[in-house]
Amino acid sequence: DTRMVLASSHTAIGTKECFKGLTILHHGEGVQNCHNTPGVVHDCVLRTIGFTLLQGGRPLQTAVLHLEKDPKELVQATSHWLRTSRRLVEVHTKQDLTHVLLVDMDSATKKVKQVRIRSS
Repeated sequence: DTRMVLASSHTAIGTKECFKGLTILHHGEGVQNCHNTPGVVHDCVLRTIGFTLLQGGRPLQTAVLHLEKDPKELVQATSHWLRTSRRLVEVHTKQDLTHVLLVDMDSATKKVKQVRIRSS
């Protein structure tokens, strides 16, 4: 499965390899257990994409229309909106969610297998 996920700047330190093995959380799932994990990322589609599209304006809406042709455009547009609006905060770290990644997920473990695209 491919997922678009969000990460805090705390989690996004390092290379794409640093994300392998991180748990992908869905909205409201497992947040109480995050204190004992090395880092987590948050499933963007189930968590925020609908809200983001309404708030992100034309650039983000256009990026969604071109998703199949250029998924990097959506990753960058979503990241830009997150960094400028500072609306989403990771509850357990109090860090802004500012980084966006397109990842392959291991369906059995709900962990990142590999990063396809990372926001700059």
